[in-house]
Order: sequence, then C-alpha cells, then structure tokens
Amino acid sequence: MELLTTASSYFNVTWQKELGKGSWVFHHYLKTSSKYPWLMLYLRSDATKGFSGGYHYQTRGMSKIVPKSPNFKVKFKLTITQGGGPRGQFYLMDIGSCWKNDGSPCNGDVRSDVTRYSEMVINPDTESWCSPEKVAGCPPYHTFPNGTRVHRTNNASFPFDAYHMYCAPGNALHLEEPYNLCDAYSNPQPQEILQIIPHPVWGHYGLPHEEGIQGTKPVERHWPSIDLGTEIYISNDQVAEWTTGPMLPKNGKQESVQRKQIKKEILHLQPVSMAMSPLLDDDTTLFDVNLDGTSTSEDGGYEPIPAPKTKSKKPPPYSRFTQQELPACKPIITPKLVIASFTFIAIIFVPIGIAALSASNKVVEIEERYDRECIPPIYSDHILQYIQSVGTDKTCTRRLTVPKHMKSPVFIYYQLTDFYQNYRIYKSSRSNLQLKSKADEGSELKNCGSVQTVGDEPIVPCGLVAWSMFNDTYSFSVKDKALIVNKMNIAWESDKKGRFGSDVYPKNFQAGGVIGGAKLNSSIPLSEQDDLIVWMRPAPLRNFRKLYGRIDVDLEANEEIKVEIKNNYNSYGYGGEKLLVLSTTSAFGGKSKFLGIAYLTVGGFCFLFAIVFAIIHRFKRRDIGDTAYLSWNRSPVGYYIK
Repeated sequence: MELLTTASSYFNVTWQKELGKGSWVFHHYLKTSSKYPWLMLYLRSDATKGFSGGYHYQTRGMSKIVPKSPNFKVKFKLTITQGGGPRGQFYLMDIGSCWKNDGSPCNGDVRSDVTRYSEMVINPDTESWCSPEKVAGCPPYHTFPNGTRVHRTNNASFPFDAYHMYCAPGNALHLEEPYNLCDAYSNPQPQEILQIIPHPVWGHYGLPHEEGIQGTKPVERHWPSIDLGTEIYISNDQVAEWTTGPMLPKNGKQESVQRKQIKKEILHLQPVSMAMSPLLDDDTTLFDVNLDGTSTSEDGGYEPIPAPKTKSKKPPPYSRFTQQELPACKPIITPKLVIASFTFIAIIFVPIGIAALSASNKVVEIEERYDRECIPPIYSDHILQYIQSVGTDKTCTRRLTVPKHMKSPVFIYYQLTDFYQNYRIYKSSRSNLQLKSKADEGSELKNCGSVQTVGDEPIVPCGLVAWSMFNDTYSFSVKDKALIVNKMNIAWESDKKGRFGSDVYPKNFQAGGVIGGAKLNSSIPLSEQDDLIVWMRPAPLRNFRKLYGRIDVDLEANEEIKVEIKNNYNSYGYGGEKLLVLSTTSAFGGKSKFLGIAYLTVGGFCFLFAIVFAIIHRFKRRDIGDTAYLSWNRSPVGYYIK
C-alpha cells in the first residue's frame, strides 16, 4: 500500500451503508503520479444500451429510460475532502450522446462515430480556457435566449468566461479552424466536448449562473447519461477524494414503479447551492441534497417515481429581490427634514426661475404672419386656385421693424399651425433605409404609400413627409443692402451623420403629376440638404417652428427689414397659418416664459409649504415614536409614565 500511495497512479471506490437503515454512500479516491498525471473518475448512470460514453462497450442501461425534464428531481450530497490540486476540477451532469455527423445513431464504426457530451464545472473559480487569445478552446458560436448567434471572434459580445473548454470531433464534416481536437490518448473514438462554468448567461437555461445560486429555472433537457466526477489535469502526485450520497428518497423506502408509468416521467434537475474555495483542497460540502422522487430498481439503478397529482407545496425560488432583502435606504421623515427639504428646493428653484425669466425677456423676437396678407385681393375668393397655379407669380413683400438691437446670430424660423406632423400614417410614410444608403434606395418602399415610384423607378426620398416639404422662401435686405441668409449646419449633426447618407442623391423627386412641396437639387447628397433634414424631423405638436437659416450680422433698433416672400406652400387647404419669425437666443433657448414660470411656481409652493410646516411644528409639536404613547406605558388615570 505504501508503494501505491507514493509512486503509482490509482483509484479506489468503496460503497458504504449502515445496516438496516439509510442508503449507499459512494467514497471515491483518485491519485496521480509523474507517470500518469492526468486521470478522471466518474460515478455514471447510463440510460442507453450499446455504444455510449465515448467507449465501445455494452452499457448496462442502468437508468432504464432517457430522462427528460422538467418534472423529475435529482438530488444528492457531494462532500469533497481533497480537490486534486490547483488544476483539479469537479464536473456535474456529463450529458453524453453518440451520433454520426449526418444525424444517424452510432453503430460502433470508430471512423464515423462521434461522442458528444457536455459538462458543468461546478467550481466557479475554475479558469476559463476559452478566451479571445485562445479561440480554439471556444465553441464556434454562442446562442443567446433571443436566438442571436455570436461568433467566437466577436470579442465584444461572446461570453468567453462562460466556457471552460471546447474541443471538436476528429471526423467533423466541416471542422472550423482554428480547431482543438479532443484527447485521443485514452479513447480512440472522436469526441466533441463542451465544458461550461457558472455564468449569468446560463440562468435562462436552468443552470447555475453564479456561486451559491439557488432556485434556477427548470427547462426541458434529455440525459442519455448522468455523471458526477472529478478530473486531475496533468498534475503530479495529487489526490482527489470525495463522497456522494445518500441515494434514496427522503423517506428511505424503496418503491417499485410500473414501466408504463416510467415512460411518462420527466426529469427535473433541481438547482443546487454552490459554496466552494478556489482549489477545493479542504473538506468542503458542495451539495447538500438527497435523491428525491426516485426508487431503486432490481439491478441497482434508479427509476423516476410519478409526480403526485396534488398541487406542489414547494416554496417559490429564493431571491433577494422577491424576499425584499435588497439594500435600501429608509430615512425617517421628521418635520425638520421635511422643512429643510422644501426650503432647499425653494432655494434652488427660485433663482433658476428668475434667471430663466430674465433671459427670456432679453430675447428679441419679431413675428409676422403673412399667409393672409400675401394673397392678392383679386384671389381672395379663389385662394386654392391661386396657390395651386404654377404660372402665377406668388412674390409678396413685407416690411419689418426691429424693436431692439438684435445681436447676431439672428435665427430665422418658419412657423406652421394646425399641421399634425406626428400623425402616425404621415410620420411613418418614409423609408429610413433609403435615406441612409444608396444600396437600399428600393427598400421599405411599401411604407411610402402612394409616393413610392415613378414608373418602375423609386422616388428618392419617398413618402409623404419628404413630398410635403415646406417650400416658401425668404430674402432680406436693409437699406437696399441684401442680408445673406446662412443655411449651413441648421440641422442636427446626429441626423446628418446617422440618418442621411452621403452617397444618396435625390431621384425622381417631385416628378409626379401632383407637386407637394419643395424640390431638391439632384446633384447634392441628402446629408448636405439641411432644409430637408430639418423638415424630416417630426414636430411633436400641431403648432411648430422650424429653423430656416440665420443672419450673421447685428440688426440695429428701428431698422426696417424688407422681406420678399415666395408664398408657395399650401397651408390654405387645411386652414393653417404661416408665420415668419426672427429671434435671438439666450442660454435657456428662445423667447419663452414657461420655463421660468414653472421653476418659480414650484419654488414658491415649496417655500410656502416650508413656512406652513415650520408653523405647525412650532405650535403643534408632537414627538414621533415616543414610547410613552403606548397603552401599556400609561397610568390607569390616563397620565403618561416617563
């Protein structure tokens, strides 16, 4: 025995049972040496007969059926005395199967049989051999619960830490490089092995996803074999010692089951609680569970017992969230805290409101409605005929007086009323793919409704939104000197770069029988047509302003601005108004008193509440949580006992 313990590699398995009660406990002892530093030892239950488990021998078929989840329970206790050294590993659920690559079952021909099985490494501190630097140790793809497949070369999305090791079979039909062939030293048959580590991505599949997890979700699985074992990986003179059991139902009785009932059973792997050190070298109990819902067959195997028809009384899975045990801050709301909170809000909000109102009052704005004034008197009864006429000159001249000094830049807006750009049918009448890429100019045309094609050619951009683009134009002059309108960079930069392609040019636009709005320059890509980009961003409300351009010179007080308007846009058909707006801006935006009034209102109410609570606290004070108010602390005559 001394020779064995010092110079040899060996294993020892004993069955232990107390006479007359309890069930079998299996004791395993595995030792390596310098000559044989890599050994494995498993407790295995095969549910198949024939070639199985990667070895060509007749298996016993101990489990009698191929178990299926989720209504069968497997419970056991695993106690580890020695963990096999730093590279020792313990595995759970060796789920094995043997198939040919064309899907046929194995027939014993080692040239075409491939054994495939997966294992759960129950030590969450096991180092992952699968990494971005060693993709050969990773499966080619990881599939997420929503069906998304991520290749192992995707360093940003592939969950490398979820896999310990993967190796491909030697006779795979389409072996993807780089490949990692499985060990053929002790097994002549090609294998495909997948070893996973506790990781959050496995929670959806009912597998442990973190250390100490309980109550994982049961899902359907099939187990041709169920294993529990250990491996000492290339380590000299290491020992792995562990016991598992008991292996009987909780009541300790052996029950028989009819085979017809067995075939209807479904296996439910109960989640387990894991608590282990990185090396597993101390006396550590990893699993403290018993076989529940099984019985012993005549040949020593285990068969499932039919689940009771009564409603399960098992408590729901434990989680800190459902048990309301998450960390929380529970401040005691005292009168002083309430008064201080209201006062603090008032101190913050009132100055902001005053600053916003002051900034709004400094904004200089000129607003001119021109839809009615720009209709010639002779067309007052035929407005639609006038606005729809192509040959009629629609030039209109308006004069604006600058009320105060307007510091550049002076922003020019057009304003429309009663125009519902956020109406669902209107807003969705566009092709975002077409706007972004020339290669997709024929994509999503069905969204564009009647504005899709001219003949067989697509309209770019298609849809009602682009077709109805605003087409009134403005030119400005002061003292017969023209003011240049700068239309560069009036659109959002994110829209220009992210939604409109630099290789997409207008095509067949406004070439149909009915002209909706503005035309586009076919030699300029959509990403540089700021007027279109501004118009294509839907306004949330029916009355809105959109940026037309800006004047980059100061306008002096009392100056008269001459504006020539091309009154082309048909707002008369739906009864809307058109306005021209010239405005400066402030740190809070344009001219609007709403923000300042809102802040002042909230701050004022908070200040008022602070005063009211302070008065109540001063004259109607009551001690919160004073035990003297409890009935058993009062004297018989009603006085409080201090």
